[in-house]
Order: sequence, then structure tokens, then C-alpha cells
Amino acid sequence: MKKKVLIALVALAVIAGIGFVAFKIMSQRSVSTSLLTAPFASAPAEVKAQVDQAAEAVKGKDYLASVKALKVVADKGGLPQEQKDAIYRACNDISGMKLGTNADAVTEVILEIQTKLAE
Repeated sequence: MKKKVLIALVALAVIAGIGFVAFKIMSQRSVSTSLLTAPFASAPAEVKAQVDQAAEAVKGKDYLASVKALKVVADKGGLPQEQKDAIYRACNDISGMKLGTNADAVTEVILEIQTKLAE
């Protein structure tokens, strides 16, 4: 009887551990740089360069540099909706990342970008 209880407890612990690991893997957010850059493929060179810079910063996990580059693009104005949507999506994804000590600064720039794009 004790052996069955012990086996059941061990099995339950293993299942809980697997569930926890699966939850952690599935809950990790990421920023799709291809979804960000694709709408800017035919954009003017200076705009495309800023978006590419933002994508590279995301890959390096430098989210503050990324949103600052996106802010330059948003400040230029005149973006078609597809490009605005790509920036919104990237900002939303970035805001869900672990931002560390730059969290407040990143959030502030994201709010500035969203305000600018809404104009």
C-alpha cells in the first residue's frame, strides 16, 4: 500500500514538473522581427534603416534601443496602416518581455510611439 502511494506521489510530481516546464516555454513571448520588417521592405532607405536597426536591437535584447529606433520612424509620420500595425505589434510584444532596469524608459517610449501613431 505504501509503495503504491509513493509511486502515485512521484508520478504526480513528475507530471507537475512537466506541466510547469511546458507552461514556462509556452508563456515566453518573443518579438517577430520578420513581421516588423516585412511591411517596410519598399519604404524609403532612411525609414527602412531605422526599422532594420530596431530589429537588430530586438535580436540583441536591447529593447530600449529598439523602441527608440521605432519612435524615429513613428515621428516621421505618413505611415500606411500596415506599417503602423507592424510597429504596434512590435511594441506590444516588447512590452511583454522582461525589460529589466530599462522597463520604465521602454514603456515611456512605447507610449510616445502609440500616441504618435494614433494622430
